[in-house]
Amino acid sequence: MRERTALYQGTVTEGTNSRGGWSVRAELRLIPPTNAPTEKHPE
Repeated sequence: MRERTALYQGTVTEGTNSRGGWSVRAELRLIPPTNAPTEKHPE
């Protein structure tokens, strides 16, 4: 997840939350950088 968010100059944070559980938060740019690689999915 960190590698994917780094492609879009984003961040990932994780840790315990106030309810005793675990939380993961990913923040991504709305517009990807122009040098971001594109994924090709098999057809």
